[in-house]
Amino acid sequence: MSVFRTAGRRWRLPGRRPAAVAACVLAGAALTGGGVLASAGPAAAAPAAAAPAVTATITVGSGPMGVAVNALTGAVYVANADTGSGNTVSVINGQTNKVTATITVGTAPAGVAVAPVSGTVYVTNSGFGTGNTVSVIDGQTNTVTATITVGTGPNGVAVSPLASAVYVANSGDGTVSVITFNACTTTITGTVSGPLTIGPGITCIEPGGVITGPVTVSAGAAALIQGAQLQGPLSAKGSATLAVCGTTIGGNVDVAGATGPVLLGAGSACAPDTFGGSVSLTGNTTGVVLAGGTISGAVSLTRNATAVVVAGNTIGGSLSCDGNNPAPTDNGRPNTVTGLASGQCSALA
Repeated sequence: MSVFRTAGRRWRLPGRRPAAVAACVLAGAALTGGGVLASAGPAAAAPAAAAPAVTATITVGSGPMGVAVNALTGAVYVANADTGSGNTVSVINGQTNKVTATITVGTAPAGVAVAPVSGTVYVTNSGFGTGNTVSVIDGQTNTVTATITVGTGPNGVAVSPLASAVYVANSGDGTVSVITFNACTTTITGTVSGPLTIGPGITCIEPGGVITGPVTVSAGAAALIQGAQLQGPLSAKGSATLAVCGTTIGGNVDVAGATGPVLLGAGSACAPDTFGGSVSLTGNTTGVVLAGGTISGAVSLTRNATAVVVAGNTIGGSLSCDGNNPAPTDNGRPNTVTGLASGQCSALA
């Protein structure tokens, strides 16, 4: 029987349903681009040794249990387990601390995990020890797209970095359910000679893949590129999700108007890249991460209307940022810049 305390009272599960209706936000910690919790560092007006403190209290559903954060968008997902007025997931805007949506899921949701690239949310429906399903939520539409049967009493849940597998801990029968799927509609292996245009659906360029010419990602298309070698430039205009991980690109990288997350290296979730030219990220709207990369040319970030993380890169040219809302951050991992760091990024090197 689980025991937890909230608002000065002790609650027991499953004998009593929890009645807590608030989620607390702690200052002093931040998510890195790969979803790794790291110190946010002292604020300019606060002492360096200032302890973390509660800065906001957000009313959610009844019996909040699991919580997860989308490291790219900042969206927060809270599982409300109370079967009386719960069985929901509250979606919180991480910038405003306001609940923006409430999603009905299965009985007594307990665990929550977010795929760092696709933004898909996985919620275990524990049924207080008798449930056996996982709800799958589209993070862009906040709708349940599938319900998957697993073992008895699912609680904990985790997603592999590029969302090829989901692991669910079933407390009722002592098992772990492994949910695997191939998100790729097109898979490219080996060597492709000449230019490559990536069209509708999700195209995966597998480790060891070599593209000898320019790569263009079409509007609305998604691309997951891992451990590959692109000998020419990479251009994406109006793409959906774009993840480039552990990849060498010989030319410039130009990503503009992406409607899905843009992930260019992010630690454990996505290995750092090596870019032989410049990097331009303009007008993207759903999370941008450029982390740990080695970039021969200049880096420019302009008019991105989303959270942008530029962290731990080695940049051979300049780093310029202008018109981004909010301003880019390095999450405590300064960049090494040979040229001038200017605009909103003047303090990120």
